[in-house]
Amino acid sequence: MAIDSTRDAFELTAPAVGNRQAAIASIVFATTVFTSAFLLFLVQPLLGKYILPWFGGSPSVWTTCMLIFQALLFFGYAYAHLLSRLPLRWQATLHAVMLLTAVCTLPITPAASWKPTEVSDPASQIILLVLACVGLPYFLLSATGGRSCNRGSLGRNRELLLIDCMPCPTLVLYWPWSPIPS
Repeated sequence: MAIDSTRDAFELTAPAVGNRQAAIASIVFATTVFTSAFLLFLVQPLLGKYILPWFGGSPSVWTTCMLIFQALLFFGYAYAHLLSRLPLRWQATLHAVMLLTAVCTLPITPAASWKPTEVSDPASQIILLVLACVGLPYFLLSATGGRSCNRGSLGRNRELLLIDCMPCPTLVLYWPWSPIPS
């Protein structure tokens, strides 16, 4: 009778432990995807706002930035898809090497040496600047959220609200409900 009680107790607690581990893994996964989506869509406007005055502030500067970010996002999703076809050990090794390489490219803010002296072809300069400063980190962040976009959409939406409310020393935003006169 004692053996049956022990076995019954084990059978009752074993699934609960498995469910707890699955719940923790799910929370960690969702937090990772949320954080990567939040950072991913925070970098776009930050870098765009940072370099916009360097190139004259025209809409083509912003459009070029968004074009390269969307291309990096697409290639990050493709990388995540192709990576998922490899054995788990290869996935972890390759992604870890890529992450360590990306850490070596930080910080993402461009140095003053990237400021253009003449703006004859701003599109190519902007593309090179974005790729050199944030290319690899952005690419890998997009790969983190690339396989489950729905869980990351909350992080993207939260960022869109945050970027509009962030103070910017070189840009004054006018909001109709703001007490600050225009």
